[in-house]
Amino acid sequence: MVSGSSPATMGYVLGALALAESLAISDPHRRRLCMVTSTIHPDALAVLINNGMWELIQIEDIQTPPTTTKTNHNNEINTLLTTRKSSTFTKLRILDPNTSILSTLDMFLFIDADAYVRSTTKTKLKQLFEPFDQNNNSAAIASMYPISAAQNIPFPRCITTKKGKEKCFSKEYEFNTGVLRIIPSEKLTSLQIFDILFHDANGPDTSQQLQGWNTWDTDQAILNDVLNYTLVTTLSSELNSLMCCSFYDTRLKTVAEKAVVVHFSVSAPFKPWEMMRYEAMIKMGMKTIEDYTFVPWFLENSIFFDVYIEWRNFATQGMKRLDGLNKRKMELYMMREKDFLNV
Repeated sequence: MVSGSSPATMGYVLGALALAESLAISDPHRRRLCMVTSTIHPDALAVLINNGMWELIQIEDIQTPPTTTKTNHNNEINTLLTTRKSSTFTKLRILDPNTSILSTLDMFLFIDADAYVRSTTKTKLKQLFEPFDQNNNSAAIASMYPISAAQNIPFPRCITTKKGKEKCFSKEYEFNTGVLRIIPSEKLTSLQIFDILFHDANGPDTSQQLQGWNTWDTDQAILNDVLNYTLVTTLSSELNSLMCCSFYDTRLKTVAEKAVVVHFSVSAPFKPWEMMRYEAMIKMGMKTIEDYTFVPWFLENSIFFDVYIEWRNFATQGMKRLDGLNKRKMELYMMREKDFLNV
């Protein structure tokens, strides 16, 4: 899914181009669907259309209840936060029975645009695509959970701060929503996730629901709250290997090497397209390696070097499919985000 009306959306567009290339190599005959919102930046939409690697589905942004911010005197409506949450939660349209194309499928795999499928062994790829080859086996599908995901953190990812305190970045028991296998069946309907959150006035305690909207920051927080995670963490962590959170933990190199799906689940400066921009700026003399706090991923001594180089090659191949105008838009975004609007 790609959404957002700001120029920064172009980064996720580049991620979608890379993801499409990786899927085309790994599983070339499967349909590739990309959800886009009606408010997507027009240049971002133009690039996706021109690339031609995705079948685009237009959806509407989710309008979340107003988010309040506690102040010293009262609770005030935080319009900016409400808007940001609405954009984040729109991903939940994958569970909306009114998303017509998805609801007609026997099964589909959702992958975030900041992830890609590695060019790995056929044995590992079999883990990812084998369930889809059982489409004619209704008994096999019936035995699967309607929603499947991987554990968020396969081991505690923490760092020791300069003050000697340990800081951890995620709860170990959560499931991550960057890769979700969905079976749109009666079992999924019975969960009533989408209706509970957005439509059903007779659902769970309304006061708790509204309180949830104030505390939920992401779609992942919602689904971990609404669903019993022990019924969902059924995918191998290799099918959603998180490239986060401590850049000095050497165990992450092993995780990256074993990954089938690499998920760059880190803050904005560490998204692969930002690393690609930074790498280009260094080559042009606009930046130096020393300007960066951590070891940039494009250096061989980075623990993420191999996965970054592979992602960059996919992204580059995706850009090669663009015509001159749309390629220029992407190139200008990579150098100076504001300038591509004038092309």
